[in-house]
Amino acid sequence: MSKWLDKIVAFLRREGSNWTPFELGWMFFCCAVIVGLSIYWDESWIGIISSLTGILYTLFAGKGKLSCYLFGIVNTVLYGYISYRQRYYGEVMLNWGYYFPMQFVGLYFWGKHTGLADGEVIKRRLTWHGRALAFGWSAAGWLVYGGVLAWL
Repeated sequence: MSKWLDKIVAFLRREGSNWTPFELGWMFFCCAVIVGLSIYWDESWIGIISSLTGILYTLFAGKGKLSCYLFGIVNTVLYGYISYRQRYYGEVMLNWGYYFPMQFVGLYFWGKHTGLADGEVIKRRLTWHGRALAFGWSAAGWLVYGGVLAWL
């Protein structure tokens, strides 16, 4: 049990490191604004948590922190639920059918392709062939998805 606890503590220290005072202030400001507006608009707790985890996902991803995916998982599940309740089925499919599974793909690849010294993701560029394939698959996906949404 002690090894797991040590790993968790090390992970939290790494994720909490390298934040400037400005970045921490910005994070606090963004979270305070969303909580304040949510309370003013009489938002549910699910909506507040969804909004907060969405903000934290974006900020942690921008900072290059692996824990962004934990916030992303919570955000996509809750926002998908909110969208389902409101009958926004396109948003449901986007969040539960694409964003949610991609959190695990990102978590896997990000964890697999990090530098040993700093834990930052090793970045590469797509080849022209890879770009053409990505564009082609994206265009086909847009057409199929547009057809599904039109059918709904």
